[in-house]
Amino acid sequence: MIAEKFRKSILYSAIQGKLTSQNNNEDSYAEHFKISEERVSLIKNKVIKNEKFKMVVDESEKEYNIPSNWVWVKLGSIITLKSGQDMTPDKYNASERGIPYITGASNIHNGVVNINRWTEFPASKAKLGDLLITCKGTVGEMCYLEEREVHIARQIMAINTVGDTNLEYIRYFLSVQIVELNRRAKSIIPGISRKTLLEYNIPLPPFNEQKRIVKKLKTMLPMIDVLEKDERKLEVLMNKFPNQIRESVLKSAITGKLTQQNDEKSIQHDYPQMSILDSQTENSNDDLPANWSLVKLGNISRIKNGSTPKKSVVDYWNSNDVPWFTVNDIRVQGRIIDKTEQYITNKALGDGKRLIPKNSVLLCCTASLGEYAFTNIDLTTNQQFNGISVLDEYKEHVYPMYLFYWVQTLKKEMYEKAGKTTFPFLSTKKLSEFLVPIPPFEEQKRIVEKLDNLLPLIDKLYT
Repeated sequence: MIAEKFRKSILYSAIQGKLTSQNNNEDSYAEHFKISEERVSLIKNKVIKNEKFKMVVDESEKEYNIPSNWVWVKLGSIITLKSGQDMTPDKYNASERGIPYITGASNIHNGVVNINRWTEFPASKAKLGDLLITCKGTVGEMCYLEEREVHIARQIMAINTVGDTNLEYIRYFLSVQIVELNRRAKSIIPGISRKTLLEYNIPLPPFNEQKRIVKKLKTMLPMIDVLEKDERKLEVLMNKFPNQIRESVLKSAITGKLTQQNDEKSIQHDYPQMSILDSQTENSNDDLPANWSLVKLGNISRIKNGSTPKKSVVDYWNSNDVPWFTVNDIRVQGRIIDKTEQYITNKALGDGKRLIPKNSVLLCCTASLGEYAFTNIDLTTNQQFNGISVLDEYKEHVYPMYLFYWVQTLKKEMYEKAGKTTFPFLSTKKLSEFLVPIPPFEEQKRIVEKLDNLLPLIDKLYT
């Protein structure tokens, strides 16, 4: 996303000295020397441990150029680092007795600490204002501690600064390094060691420059956050938009609003009994052109449900006799079916009543309710699909590909009328009652031609 790229660019510019104006009268070398002296004092007074880690940044380790009054240092030379310690279940509770126990990365999310455990036996305390960072499992989640004190588990470390070092500058620097920190994480459950953090190379500006950088970032990053929220809203809209456009085009097509109407006779002209409209009918064709008819699907088509032969019977499978269709065939080759991955034997097909002829619509009426396809071959299906085949006497009046596009508008209605079991299930009887708006035959073909050209263009715009 643009916002995320922008955020990274700003943060990288900040830690390279390119975001703010430099004051050459400020000297980070002298300041770092004073910090080092204070660190020695803290060690002497046993406030922090005298840990052995590499203290000097070699020339070869300097990753990029920084302003002349900045200095490359090891992170351990300017921070204190407290490691966490796990507790056995008998040492913590969920009843708010003692102090909070931050057990791991699950307790830190989006800069907020979620407290759900407490302990009366703290051994590894972090204090108010410390920067907590996850170091095992999810590496690099950070937040400031707002509690007076907490016990931290070994998945967490607590960072604070030595001398004049801005902790917020440290946090911004580490936020840029999360990908690299995760790259350095080791073991099956990724984790970074104290040594990894202590020996991390960091460009150190003068203290006042650190404050200027922090102030600048606090002004700019909230604007990036707003941009990111807007991007996410736009992304959601863009994901919905193609479907909404598609639905609108299909609805226009099956209500006569997509194509120019001609004076052609309707199916009702040759079959007056086809109209199901009367005073008791809830549906109406008021929105349809005058020469369209509204008919029941079961009156113009044969609807066949499929089945799955027993897998344990070898004689039913391992053949090339009868193509056997499942939803996976759609995932492999798309909506127009020219072959199937699996076949059954003529013996498994039995009397052939479940054979679906080519030029039929395949419609899923359970599980993946509303999935659809069109078959160019004779086949049979599993029990999830129904085959919809135009009856012979109506083949001059109903174009199969028009039904293919019509079923794409049914998903909502199918869910409304489906039975409520483990999976939604729409019976062939209920499906046969669905009302199909039928235009004149030549109009159906014009609609199909229009949709064949238009829908791929819509799909292409958003892929």
